Amino acid sequence: MLSNLLLLTAIAGPPPPRIHVPRVDAPPRIDGVLDDAAWRRAARLEGWVQTQPGDNVTPVGRTIGYLLHDGEALYIAVHAEDEPGAVRYVLHARDVVVEQGQDWIGVMLDTFNDRRRAFGFAVNPIGIQGDGMLLEGGFREWDAVFETAGQVRPDRSGYAIEVRFPFRSLRFRPSAVQVWGFRISRTYGRSGAVDQAWPYDRDLGCELCQLVEIELEGVLPGRNLEINPTLLVRGEAEREEIGQPLGAFAGRVDPGVNLKYGLGANLTLDGTIHPDFSQVESDAGQLEINNRFALFFPEKRPFFLEGGEVFAIAAEPPGGQGFLLPPLNLVHSRRILDPDFGLKLSGKQGPLGLGLLAMRDTAPASFDGAAGESQVAIARARLDVLQDGYVGGLVTARRFQGDADALGAVDARLRFGQNAVLRVIGAAARSDILEDDDAEDDESAERPGAGAALHLQLDWQSRHWAGGLALVDVTPGFRAPLGFVPRPDQVLLTGAWSYIWQGAGFLQRVRPQLRYERIYEHAAGGEMLDAGRLVDELYEPSLWLQLAGATQVTMGYHRAFTFFDDQAFDDMDRYGGFVASQALRWLGLEAFGLLGEDVIFSDEAEDEAARPAWVEAASVSTTLRPTPPLRIGLSLQASRVWRRTEQTRKASLYADALIPRLKAEYQLTRRLGLRVIAQRGTERFFRSAGPLHEREDELAVELLAAYIINAGSAFYLGWTELHDGDATHRRTVDRRGGVAKVSYLWRF
Repeated sequence: MLSNLLLLTAIAGPPPPRIHVPRVDAPPRIDGVLDDAAWRRAARLEGWVQTQPGDNVTPVGRTIGYLLHDGEALYIAVHAEDEPGAVRYVLHARDVVVEQGQDWIGVMLDTFNDRRRAFGFAVNPIGIQGDGMLLEGGFREWDAVFETAGQVRPDRSGYAIEVRFPFRSLRFRPSAVQVWGFRISRTYGRSGAVDQAWPYDRDLGCELCQLVEIELEGVLPGRNLEINPTLLVRGEAEREEIGQPLGAFAGRVDPGVNLKYGLGANLTLDGTIHPDFSQVESDAGQLEINNRFALFFPEKRPFFLEGGEVFAIAAEPPGGQGFLLPPLNLVHSRRILDPDFGLKLSGKQGPLGLGLLAMRDTAPASFDGAAGESQVAIARARLDVLQDGYVGGLVTARRFQGDADALGAVDARLRFGQNAVLRVIGAAARSDILEDDDAEDDESAERPGAGAALHLQLDWQSRHWAGGLALVDVTPGFRAPLGFVPRPDQVLLTGAWSYIWQGAGFLQRVRPQLRYERIYEHAAGGEMLDAGRLVDELYEPSLWLQLAGATQVTMGYHRAFTFFDDQAFDDMDRYGGFVASQALRWLGLEAFGLLGEDVIFSDEAEDEAARPAWVEAASVSTTLRPTPPLRIGLSLQASRVWRRTEQTRKASLYADALIPRLKAEYQLTRRLGLRVIAQRGTERFFRSAGPLHEREDELAVELLAAYIINAGSAFYLGWTELHDGDATHRRTVDRRGGVAKVSYLWRF
């Protein structure tokens, strides 16, 4: 009965056009020159329209797309015309195509034609490639093996690209006739304008539901076996603590192998033995002074990226993440620190998505200061319902020295009509493992216990209006041992609503928004939906502008109330702004600023309770592109926190922090690149009288040469130095060492 009601409330739009993709026996050569005879037999995509900022209007440049296949791969070509000197491109490593302020072609392939996810590809005018997984309402990293080439006219008045997508790099249902969702688009680097091969309807509150269909006959991917051995050789010397001499230089050789086997066309079994999970690039620094909750760092490791969308259960409040609400994320694979082997099954059988993962984590001293191994298991299932919705279930488990964590969850995402989406997450968990022993005073410290979490959210998206309402309840004892839920004990009511105006001139989009949030702690007993005292309140109007020249401006004000450490801090006013621009070919710019009243949640310098604060924080990031192969990234993050009284806004300086970072890259060829990263981080804490209480001074320098053939075959050679100092010791070398890594992908 309920299923019938849901089906009746789902309003289906007109069926999308279907494009037949011709099959050829002699495929084109991928060289960026559209002179092969095969392209004359291809399906042609003409009559492109501008969908951003214009609303299906005549585009600036003429574009023609081509589609064909040979039974083993899908071939796509694009011929793009433009004004002389207008085409932008950068010679860089793969996977950063959309971040360089350049022209690029985007392709979406929904190989299951279910409007729930799509493989995403991006190619710039000289054939540099990027990829990812596009979900309705989100994006996930993903790496694929495919072939690209591009050629730019000498006067930069246009370009042509060719792409070959091997069917073995994709997943799809076994069938002699394939029907896939498809989109192809063109983005102009100088303006951010987007053209598509068919109109886009802004009245629909979904992206993937607007894909057209392509039809391919005689697609036989066969079995897909991949063997990807890796060898990591490293040597380093380090000291045990500040003030001690540097230890002896020690070497280490770590062989490993990753295996992938396609169980049919749509299920993949991954195995790894002694995997190399070292990061080629360290995480960018984040300011850590006066943080109330844990910092979030995204996953970058390839083993977890493959099929990662199946495991995802995460939710953000309507209108984006606010100041008071960290994300509710039940699976965050970075909680698995140092596995020595693992198995993973992921994919889809009919309407059922499946994900199973089992690993042994050997990270030392990860739980309560104790060394040892932990066993990790995750099971996930999702059943497609309605147009692009699903209902799902999740179980995670972890065991360490006889103690165990366990979590069970159900979730659903259901679309009603063209504009409304309901999101539901319910979870219960129990844990006996003690973690984060050094963070006993931090609200995000994880301790043994049991609890539950609930997230209910209704969103609306149309041409001119967007917003939603959400209820989030996380009981005091709830933990997500393999997720990221940094704030327990909250009952949150939040809502956001915005109006969207769009034009096509200098002012392209105007979006004022109003957000309101109230957070309660639980009443005695910590029962679900049993709200007690109000602990946070936020009122936040903001304005977002999209300007010509690929420029965005955001301005916001919010008034906040916080009850913390038995004290009430009310009527706290804060002001913020953000600017991002790619208007100039040689320069990308982002800048953020925030100032206003806040709370010092724990005065580390004087070991006192919470007290009023005045905060000023800013960050500036620039990317210089003087020539196509060279990119110089310069960023600076700074923050200062003052103790505040009713009479004096800046009574005494409490803390300051500064993180300058340099990232310079020179790409000699499409495969060979050089990189240097230098980052310094300083933190200082002061007593009320003015003397320095504590100081941290860190410096990291990374040098890397990388030769990347594809997502699985590469060679890296690098050197790293870390320097550290404090209030009583000058900054000296803390660790230094080199690393060489080689991997090669065999596909059968």
